[in-house]
Amino acid sequence: MLLVALCQGAALHYLNGRTGVKDLDVYTFYSSHPVGPFPYRWPRPPCDFGSSELGRHPEDIGFVGRHVDLMGRSLDVPVNADSIEAVRHYLRHNRTILRASSRPRR
Repeated sequence: MLLVALCQGAALHYLNGRTGVKDLDVYTFYSSHPVGPFPYRWPRPPCDFGSSELGRHPEDIGFVGRHVDLMGRSLDVPVNADSIEAVRHYLRHNRTILRASSRPRR
């Protein structure tokens, strides 16, 4: 495992304290593995880790706390790679920028 990152709205809320949190999106980045890459579209339902200081979102019926989306990605880097630089390189040079810029704004 290289790095675990809080992403999207919850990350922005962590930085500015004003955005609000609907759910938590957590990405785990892994180094490459000889058996194969981490399955990008790994079917994982949202998790509920119980009571949260963030409370519960009113639309999350059946959840005690905020729902958490756990996602992962393997990067083509060795185990001893600088984790921050590896993730920055991935975000700058892979198709993530193109995907983000083509999404409709809410």
